[in-house]
Amino acid sequence: MTAEQINRYKQAAKDGSLPNEENPLFLFSTTSTNLLVKLLGKEFNLATLVRMQLRERGVNDKGQWIGFEKAMQQMPGASGNKKPNKAAPSQKQDGQK
Repeated sequence: MTAEQINRYKQAAKDGSLPNEENPLFLFSTTSTNLLVKLLGKEFNLATLVRMQLRERGVNDKGQWIGFEKAMQQMPGASGNKKPNKAAPSQKQDGQK
C-alpha cells in the first residue's frame, strides 16, 4: 500500500466516506498481536485463510454468491467443512473431557 493510499483511507476514516469494516487500515485492529507476528513470520498463508473464509460464505473470489458446494470446488487450497465451525479448535465440544 502506498503512502497516498494510506492517506486516502485515513481521510475516509475521518470523514466517514467509507465504512470502517471496509477500510483496510482497520483490517487487523482486532487481531491479536500473537497472530499478527505469526502472519508477519509467514506461519500462516493469508491468501489461504481468505479463500477459506470466502468459501465458508459461499462466494467466489469476486464476492458473488455461488453456493457452498460450488465455492468449495472453486477454492483449491482451502479445505475443511462447508459450514463454519462454531467452536474454536481449542474449545472442547459438549461431552469431551
